Amino acid sequence: DEVNALVAAGAAAIAVGDALESAGDGTLRKAATEAATADTQRDGIVAYALEAVDNSGGGTAVRIKAEVA
Repeated sequence: DEVNALVAAGAAAIAVGDALESAGDGTLRKAATEAATADTQRDGIVAYALEAVDNSGGGTAVRIKAEVA
């Protein structure tokens, strides 16, 4: 299934095919690599990006098409 997901303002850039995880606030973020620090809670992959978005400098949340994992 495809969804129109929300990416928070200031989120890391997302490329087509990137794994996405819950940010815990109703938005998605780029999934962490194994190099993530221990103090960062990760919730698991919930979707894969179907389009690219760079909201790293954005002041508001944006939508992204994603495929449910």
